[in-house]
Amino acid sequence: MSRTPRRYHRLQKRGLNFVCRTPLHPMPAIVFIGITLAAWINGLLGAPAHTGAALATLALGAGIYFLGRRLGWFVSRTESS
Repeated sequence: MSRTPRRYHRLQKRGLNFVCRTPLHPMPAIVFIGITLAAWINGLLGAPAHTGAALATLALGAGIYFLGRRLGWFVSRTESS
């Protein structure tokens, strides 16, 4: 099943191609990841218990999310209609 929203299919039928261009791609993503990693490292050096607890919470949430996707707990709007 295609995950492309219907509005883009309508644009393609009219002969229009939808292209989203990001200025300076991929530099904004690289800068964001670098700043995030620097903040995590600074947090681990300054308050390792609190930063470790936050990282454990994120890891647990990601694990539950991917387990739920595999077991079918979550259904996206495009899959249900």
